[in-house]
Amino acid sequence: MKRKLRILVVKSYHKGDTVVWEEACKLREFGHHVEVLIPARSEVVSFLKDCNVSTNIVNIWSSLITKNFFKKRILDLKGIWKLRKLFKKFDVVHLNLQRARILGRLANILRDFPVVVSTIHGIDLEKWQMLILERLTVKLDACTVGISSDVLQYLHEKKITPRKKEVIHNGINLSEIDKIQHHPYFLHKLQNIPFDVSIIGMIARFYPGNIKGHETFIRAAYKIHLIHPDLRFAIIGGCPFDDCSFTQEMELLVKRLNMESYIHFIGELKHREIPKVLDSLKVLVVPSTIREGFGLVITEAMARSIPVIGSKIGGIPEVIEEGKTGLLVPPGDPEALAKAILQILSNAEMAKEMGKAGRRRVEKYFTVEIMARRYEALFYQLLSERTK
Repeated sequence: MKRKLRILVVKSYHKGDTVVWEEACKLREFGHHVEVLIPARSEVVSFLKDCNVSTNIVNIWSSLITKNFFKKRILDLKGIWKLRKLFKKFDVVHLNLQRARILGRLANILRDFPVVVSTIHGIDLEKWQMLILERLTVKLDACTVGISSDVLQYLHEKKITPRKKEVIHNGINLSEIDKIQHHPYFLHKLQNIPFDVSIIGMIARFYPGNIKGHETFIRAAYKIHLIHPDLRFAIIGGCPFDDCSFTQEMELLVKRLNMESYIHFIGELKHREIPKVLDSLKVLVVPSTIREGFGLVITEAMARSIPVIGSKIGGIPEVIEEGKTGLLVPPGDPEALAKAILQILSNAEMAKEMGKAGRRRVEKYFTVEIMARRYEALFYQLLSERTK
């Protein structure tokens, strides 16, 4: 019987998606001693406490709290020192997101233990400073994980060569999603839409520059409206920054197209309400215009047996099985997106089969249990290699 591991999961942002927290809870469920490190106290602490996972608060996000260059560097050094002292307690340290990767690697320099694994969750090396730091520190990882094959391809394009690399796709907590009762009219009730009206939706925060494809979705909706004026469209997601000018820009576009009565801006909803939103949709659209590392909302839609249309870019084609669980379209192409939406809407039987196939695909490849078991196997393998 393999020994139980002492694992520290580090994330340099305390909010955002739950996949890292779900991994920690599942590894704890497997019997390992698991702790999480985050840079600030937040609602995630109570979530982890419910899973019997201890939380360490260490500031490793100094770039977000001060503009003073020298103060940043002092805070970084303090963070590295605190990480180094804490790391001694663990067999494995799993680093997530930019600053956790850089500072965590430096904290473990000149040590064989703990084993350090970094996971790259997306396309986050466009700033030259981060690119240089990544190149300088990546070989301090025992293994560098990409959440899709495309993420590892991105590293190759950036001339980053990990010592060892692995693809481990993200997973969702299917059992928790299944506990949420089916709500086919959740959005209808929320927006006073008649129950016999079909809704097409996208779920994404309003990041500037149309990177999530909001403009593409709106223009596709307008083209569809000219053919089927009875349909409605929903955009779920808030503004992630203090500057919400892009949100206002999209609202103005909808107004210029005279689509205010047909395109609904829902705003940010609690994560537990997302399955209810998905139940209300005929199709989920993920029209990203830049490389997505994975696209977790796609698997959530597939778990609720909803067909998905996504951009043929980044890790999205690794999740959507073209023609079976959904359709893929060129990014930034409203015409192609409108055509794909109409294709699914016009064939109810095909849409139903896509939904069923999507559910089976999630069960086979994209659950949190599968993800956590793959990390567990990787940790054992790396530890075995270190002790030889």
